[in-house]
Amino acid sequence: MHEARLPLTPSPTGAVLRLTGARLIDGTGAAPVDDAEVIIDGDRILYAGPRRGPDDHPEATTVDLKGKTLLPGFIDTHVHLSLSLETPPAQRAARFESEHVLAAAGIIHDTLMAGITTARDLGGLDAGYRRAIAGGAILGPRLHLAVAVLSPTGGHADTCMPNGERSMSLTALMTVDSDDEMRRAVRTLIRSEADVIKICTTGGVSSPSDTPHDLGVPEHQIRLIKNETARRSGQPVAAHAQGAAGILEALRGGVTSIEHGYEIDAEAIALLQEQDAFLVPTLSSALRVPDPAKVPAYLYEKKSAVVRDRPRTSRRGSQSRGEGRHGHRRRRLSPRREFERARVHG
Repeated sequence: MHEARLPLTPSPTGAVLRLTGARLIDGTGAAPVDDAEVIIDGDRILYAGPRRGPDDHPEATTVDLKGKTLLPGFIDTHVHLSLSLETPPAQRAARFESEHVLAAAGIIHDTLMAGITTARDLGGLDAGYRRAIAGGAILGPRLHLAVAVLSPTGGHADTCMPNGERSMSLTALMTVDSDDEMRRAVRTLIRSEADVIKICTTGGVSSPSDTPHDLGVPEHQIRLIKNETARRSGQPVAAHAQGAAGILEALRGGVTSIEHGYEIDAEAIALLQEQDAFLVPTLSSALRVPDPAKVPAYLYEKKSAVVRDRPRTSRRGSQSRGEGRHGHRRRRLSPRREFERARVHG
């Protein structure tokens, strides 16, 4: 089993903090504790419960949180913190690389400030952002990274228009066709410190030349990827899969998680349970229609059709890249549902 590279949050050496006065929800299902006390020593919580006497840990610095609520951080299991579909292509192309980096750092910061302390970025961020957080250069959550997304030519990671011109140029999107290309891509991603291999077994909405029902990476290549990761640290495999056939293709290949899974059926659910795989439903992105003035016409038309048809099917949705800052989309996270139905597999 692969152990994800989740960096510790930077903290002052030897610093002990006492947080007092807050209403504590400890995440165990126990009743909230009013006027609570939490003792933190570096990266360890030494005590969490009712407030005690002042003699406990006299060396601690006390922070009064009266009137606040204190609870464990959230986990967002599917994000693309450096990608934004609603950035006009001309504006994106005109940016310097430093502007892209600073914009991503701002979104990473906002993600932490929204209460998310661990995020699973499935394409976009490289390991440098994780190192910057661990080193204290920027503020952000612990990161579990895919680095890039893999699909065949004409698939969900292919941004080429029918005339061969790219709708966007992103190193986080990789097209692979032959088995040898897939092996090389997987080895390159592992070298780049990827914690999870992200593939697309179906098309999507944001890609210009496919649909959510088209098939992508085939079952035999998923098995090839699993063989490659087994030779290293056993990195899990996450599959962007929206249409029913592509969901089954992913599960038969042995993926660790189904991302989106909007048309999952009884056969796929049984297979998912049998293999102890995970479903990450990303339901809020399924309900969100982007501003038509800010996205290509093909994307708006496909997404509108998906949302329009939603009442007639159980799970329909769309791929979402960079839905915006977490401070403006907190409704995506339902704490109980996200923790129960969409776990980070590390």
